[in-house]
Amino acid sequence: QPERSNCAAQQWRGVYAGISGGSLYHEASRLDADGYIDNTGWNFKKWGGLVGGQVGYNFVNCNTVWGFEVDGSWAGAKNTFVDDPNSAAPNSISTNMNGFVTGRLRTGVALDNLMLYVTGGVAAAHFRTAWIRPTDSITFNEWRAGWTAGFGTEWAWSRNWSFKSEVLYASFMDRDVSAVVGGNGFSF
Repeated sequence: QPERSNCAAQQWRGVYAGISGGSLYHEASRLDADGYIDNTGWNFKKWGGLVGGQVGYNFVNCNTVWGFEVDGSWAGAKNTFVDDPNSAAPNSISTNMNGFVTGRLRTGVALDNLMLYVTGGVAAAHFRTAWIRPTDSITFNEWRAGWTAGFGTEWAWSRNWSFKSEVLYASFMDRDVSAVVGGNGFSF
């Protein structure tokens, strides 16, 4: 069946690749389970940035677009708590989200050279948490799996180039991690 020339989605068909950049808001909760620094825990909130790239493929049907996308980004959102900053040897905890990847499906509607879409799928992020005490320290580096969902718009300003604006929410599994260093316990 021949393609209808008045179908707006035809320009979105096929393989695509691109670069991305933007901001992120990282919120993390840490609890000092052994109570060495603080029994109440901390809720870290930090704005940061990310830069990366994506590849994907779109299927189209006149004005409707379906596709999948895989992306990966370097991320930078670090936050640190120091329990007594005036002390000669303070205790501290820091958390840093420094990597973010997703595999998502997306579907949307094409309106001439503008596409509106929703997206969702799996996500993973790399976190680095460091406990530093006067006598010892430990760092946990780990990838955590989760899910992501969001929405976006994409504007095709030429046959092979487009600009995309997207908002994603991601949530990752909670974990309990503990270790003993120098006879002292670290848990979160």
